[in-house]
Amino acid sequence: MNASSWSLRNLPWFKATLAQWRYALRNTIAMCLALTVAYYLNLDEPYWAMTSAAVVSFPTVGGVISKSLGRIAGSLLGAIAALLLAGHTLNEPWFFLLSMSAWLGFCTWACAHFTNNVAYAFQLAGYTAAIIAFPMVNITEASQLWDIAQARVCEV
Repeated sequence: MNASSWSLRNLPWFKATLAQWRYALRNTIAMCLALTVAYYLNLDEPYWAMTSAAVVSFPTVGGVISKSLGRIAGSLLGAIAALLLAGHTLNEPWFFLLSMSAWLGFCTWACAHFTNNVAYAFQLAGYTAAIIAFPMVNITEASQLWDIAQARVCEV
């Protein structure tokens, strides 16, 4: 390694173009706004809003909107599936496990069958349902299921 490779001009942030700097600044502002809104709404875990803003970042505005719609649809579909599956099967752990496995299998099949943001929505629906429903196995009161589902969808 020679001394010229240690110069500041070789660092990635000095090689970035103006468009790349605008993209980074736009994403930073979007993540900070998402976190601010999440704190204003008193969400339980506001960092999920900032994470969602980072996940849907895309160089074009149309790509951001398309991916955001897929994220919203997948979160809602996963929350509805978790409410239905866990709400009806939590008293029977084996039936709960079988129904969740079937749902995750269907979402995996749909991810492989579709492309782009439709596949992303089904992927999100699968793991959102798992994030909401599996912690409910140790809880005896099913009324908490709605609170967990609502918090997860609002934070995403």
